[in-house]
Amino acid sequence: MKAKNYFKILFSLLIFISCKQDIDNNLNEEIHSPFGFKPIKDDSSDLKYGSSILDLDKIEKFSTPSTTISAEDMKVLYLGWENKIKISSYGINSRNIELYSEDADIKKSGDIFLVKVKRDSGTTFKPQIQLIAIANKNGKKTPLSNETFRVFSLPKPTAYFAGKSGGKIKKIEAGMGSLIQASLGNSPINCPYTVTGFNFYIIVNGNPVMLSSKSHRLTAQMRQAIKKIPKGGNITFTNIKVKGPNGKESFLDAGIILKLN
Repeated sequence: MKAKNYFKILFSLLIFISCKQDIDNNLNEEIHSPFGFKPIKDDSSDLKYGSSILDLDKIEKFSTPSTTISAEDMKVLYLGWENKIKISSYGINSRNIELYSEDADIKKSGDIFLVKVKRDSGTTFKPQIQLIAIANKNGKKTPLSNETFRVFSLPKPTAYFAGKSGGKIKKIEAGMGSLIQASLGNSPINCPYTVTGFNFYIIVNGNPVMLSSKSHRLTAQMRQAIKKIPKGGNITFTNIKVKGPNGKESFLDAGIILKLN
């Protein structure tokens, strides 16, 4: 048994020595470390540095490459909204990464940075701003990336009644509807909007009826009026006012027109 263990150890040592010699030969004074290079001479005898001599086959023996694919058209920040930014950098713990910008207020929540773009003055704002990622380990700060983002106002939401923004609706569904909602639909931005008022317009027996609400809910009069609309008649909601995440109110460009069937 002891003899078998001796041969196993000897065999392992031989493999280790062989692998080490192979690595030393492959390096050939080109690679200083997995993340840096020594100057070497190429075939033209010119001294070169850095990635111009990078050999991926050799680098992959020491570290896994980190590749990022991004949609350049989506480098957008919205005004009046805490934009969520996540930064990943190979080999750096996320808690050591910081994010800075002269044109935004930034706070960190877990691994996510919440970026709120500043206004220049009044209603004006810069069309684009820069975000700078920095690694901060033991007080030593190292720049990681500097990216430019375009700045836009938040898009206006779409208003819905009984889950519809227009078109046809069954009278029974309209009779069960009790409020107007506003949202960005299928947008990836989960931005809340609250309806704070609207006008309600119908025609009953040839007579126009106009009612108003100062909240997102239909009034009792509105709900009673819907019951009197014949099939084929219309319900129209206009002057829909919403409050966004910045607390400011604005009117939507479009209302809701529904035809009962």
